Amino acid sequence: MGTALPLPRTADAVTERAVAGSKRRWLALDLLRFAAVILMVQGHLFYVVLDEALRTERWYGYHAYVHGFTAPLFLFASGAAFGITTLDKWADHSRWGRPVAKRFERYLIIVGIGYLLHLGQLELSWLLRLPDERLMRTTRVDALQHIGVTLLFVEALALLLKRKALFLGVLGLFGVAVVASAPWVWGWELRHAPIPLAAYVNASTGSMFPIVPWAGFLVLGLLTAAWVQRRRERVPFGLRQLAVPLAVVSALLLAAGHGMTRLGFDPFPEHNYWKTSPWFFLVRAGVVLGVLAVLCAVDVALRHRQRAPWVRLLQTIGSQTLVIYVAHLLVLYGSGVAPGLGTRWDRNLGLAESSALAVALLLAMGLLGWVWDRTKRQHPVAFDRVRYAATAALVLVFMLR
Repeated sequence: MGTALPLPRTADAVTERAVAGSKRRWLALDLLRFAAVILMVQGHLFYVVLDEALRTERWYGYHAYVHGFTAPLFLFASGAAFGITTLDKWADHSRWGRPVAKRFERYLIIVGIGYLLHLGQLELSWLLRLPDERLMRTTRVDALQHIGVTLLFVEALALLLKRKALFLGVLGLFGVAVVASAPWVWGWELRHAPIPLAAYVNASTGSMFPIVPWAGFLVLGLLTAAWVQRRRERVPFGLRQLAVPLAVVSALLLAAGHGMTRLGFDPFPEHNYWKTSPWFFLVRAGVVLGVLAVLCAVDVALRHRQRAPWVRLLQTIGSQTLVIYVAHLLVLYGSGVAPGLGTRWDRNLGLAESSALAVALLLAMGLLGWVWDRTKRQHPVAFDRVRYAATAALVLVFMLR
């Protein structure tokens, strides 16, 4: 970024500095997404290959707890990335046009890929013949469907409401509603609802990431992005710009979540604390914002190294989280083309072997993210043509078989 400037003394200088800062790529968010990639790949690989005997040891309990923050980080980062790329170009997203159409296309593809990973056969007639139990497993909502459907809703909300302040207000109310209502909503059995729709409401059909309460993290990320953008436009770049306020909010959320739990204030019906408690949501949100605060401090420390190759590599890998998400699942669990690592080493590797395999998989996923990003940037037309052709072929095969 060049040599650090002294603190401007005039209003014009402050404005100029703020505008320049607001145009910087938000390194902290890229680092957050990179951290989510590491937790995701390593945690899932250990779950697939680590020996059963090791899972009874005390350290694995701590490992599982830390790995439980992967989804909050992943969803928060998805919402924040949406906010950063949307709110500055609000006019493009509050009326129908090419940017909105491209967004809808992208999110529908994400949802489709999420379902594709669950299909036992690429055949519509096979899907329609499934008994309810199999249909529940096939249509359960995982991270991809959750992100795709939630962002479709958010994009449509922007198109409908037009005004940015109203959009953010309604979105905030939606986020509070899905978090606060979770203890009640997860008690619904939804026996008469279509199984694919019920899968988005709660875990009654086996969904890992239904809208309630998980959409709260994505909404929190988007609202945080809105605050960050306003803050970066008004305050000179430094720790006090983002890191300190985020750390304060993180501490308040952690104190509120833990405090309410220890006080025993529980106005909710019987529920699973770890899955649906609004108080535990506050704890997890506090941890996510605390991690982001630390990474904002790292962002400040690296402000002169924004163009360093290793920094840009981390940003590139962080920006390709969805591609890496799909690829690492195919590597671990396999596909119709090739078996996964779980077939070769089904929970029978020691800690050293599992760790070495995790490093190898992380390096492979990082290389994939870099190649994917580079190809998309250098050959955008060919990239889109191949993507459209592959999507059309899959849809035709699925519909006609």
